[in-house]
Amino acid sequence: MLLGLDTDLWKILLALLLVPLATVGLLNLALRRRGGVGLAWGGVLFVAMAALIAVLLILDKVRL
Repeated sequence: MLLGLDTDLWKILLALLLVPLATVGLLNLALRRRGGVGLAWGGVLFVAMAALIAVLLILDKVRL
């Protein structure tokens, strides 16, 4: 294991990064004709999605 961390932690970190990044990327692709998502809105969406995924992962761990 890298740095002695559990593989579940790496999966969580990967989900926290990839889900919001994919969301902003798909919105940029869908809104391509209108110039895509602005830089500020992309950042807001990224942080909001990462927070949502983090809360969902915390709730999942609490239920165990």
